[in-house]
Amino acid sequence: LVERGTQNLLNITAEVFVGWAAFDSSTPTITPGQADPFGGTAAHRVQCTAGAGTTTLNSYLSPVVPAPGVRHSTSIWIKAVADVTIGTNLGGSVSVTAADGWKLVKIEGMTGDGVTSSQLRFEAATAGSAVDCYAMWPQIEIGPLCTSYIAPGASRSAEVETLPAVCNPAEGTMIMRADV
Repeated sequence: LVERGTQNLLNITAEVFVGWAAFDSSTPTITPGQADPFGGTAAHRVQCTAGAGTTTLNSYLSPVVPAPGVRHSTSIWIKAVADVTIGTNLGGSVSVTAADGWKLVKIEGMTGDGVTSSQLRFEAATAGSAVDCYAMWPQIEIGPLCTSYIAPGASRSAEVETLPAVCNPAEGTMIMRADV
C-alpha cells in the first residue's frame, strides 16, 4: 500500500473522545479500554442518552475550515450496539447496524465551503433514540480519499514505491491499481 502524505486534523483529545459536544439535550458517557477489532483495547464505548433530535455527539475538534473547493475525507472504526449513523457536517453519512460488527466507516470527497469546519458526528437512528456504539481511531484529513490511520495531529510523508532495477515480465505478473 502506497499512500499520499497527509495529517489527521483532529486534535489529540479527539482520539479519546474528550471535548466532543453533546447536542439535543443528550448526555454522553465515554468508556475507554474496550476491545477493538485487532485484539487490543484501543476502542471506546460511546453512549449518549436520548435527545430531542438525532445528532447527539459532534467532534468540533478539527481546527481547519476547508477552503472553498478543498476536499476532505473522514474515517472511523465503529461497532454499533444500537443502530447509529456516522455523519459529517460537510455532507455524507453512513449507517451502521449491530449486525455489521466492526466496520471501517469512510466518508470521502466532501468539499469545503470556506465557512464550515470539518466535523465528525454520531447520530441516533431516530429522533429521541440513544446512541450506543464502540468507536476508535477517528480521522479527518485533506484529500478526496481516506488513508490508513495516523494519530491526531500527526502527519505522514508521501510514500514512494521503488521497483527493482531488474523487472523481467517473463518471471511473473505485476498488478497495479490506482484510485483517481
